Amino acid sequence: MTLSSPSNTQQLELESTTTLESQLQQRQNLAAIGQKSIDKSFASIDTRIKDRRLSKKDVLDSPNKYVHKSIANILKSYSYGFGTISGCYFISYVHDPTLIKIGKAKCLESRIESYLTHYPKDIRVLACIKADTIYHGLEKDLHDLFHEYRYLPQREWFFSTRPLLDAIDFIKDEMKFEPYTLKANGQYVYDDPDYVRRMVYETIN
Repeated sequence: MTLSSPSNTQQLELESTTTLESQLQQRQNLAAIGQKSIDKSFASIDTRIKDRRLSKKDVLDSPNKYVHKSIANILKSYSYGFGTISGCYFISYVHDPTLIKIGKAKCLESRIESYLTHYPKDIRVLACIKADTIYHGLEKDLHDLFHEYRYLPQREWFFSTRPLLDAIDFIKDEMKFEPYTLKANGQYVYDDPDYVRRMVYETIN
């Protein structure tokens, strides 16, 4: 039997340590490469989302001659009575009008105001549709109608496409809704400065 001399043992230990360090370095390098790949993938996804958002002009300008008829049919399917406060709303942020949220609420006014709690920015309230307890179905119908313009899947934000904007204009006329801006400080600013005065006059007369 041949015994290893102290120098040979030290040499083996050194080689073993070097091998372990080399393997560790390789793993670190692979991890770094993997992380760079992940970062690059996320950056690519983010860029595609931004590009998609900026390349919507073709959709913004596309006509949709059926939108009024579709919205009219949806509105006929839902009813509301005096004092109804539930329904669906269309809002956007003043600083980013390219996206519109279509949501539902048990109390429209309270729900819209709640956005200021988490994100105190000026909000454009484009239209509201009052509906009784079946307003959940109303939201689904609206989402289905504009599904191809969703900003992200399974979300309530949509690109402000021409068909959607046309639908909102139609809803405003049908529901006699006056658009307004809900300021970050909670102030209501109506597009028509005489709207509040007219409402007060009609109420007391």
